[in-house]
Amino acid sequence: TPASLGLTPRQADVLWLILEGKSAKMVSRELNLSASTVKVHTSAVLRALNVTTRTQAVVAAGRLGLTFSPPSPPG
Repeated sequence: TPASLGLTPRQADVLWLILEGKSAKMVSRELNLSASTVKVHTSAVLRALNVTTRTQAVVAAGRLGLTFSPPSPPG
């Protein structure tokens, strides 16, 4: 699970949307977060997965077989 990687629930939400192929702008809109906050969460996700790009994150998540719930609604 994302929690086992040390990700917060909001970081897990960002990862979920990255895995869905959403751009940073779309993640920002969908989770009602600022672009800079999305960047911070994305960086934390990449560090936790020990990768440097969003594409590598998708591959790493698949290899790990991560399972988690869809994002919780903003608010």
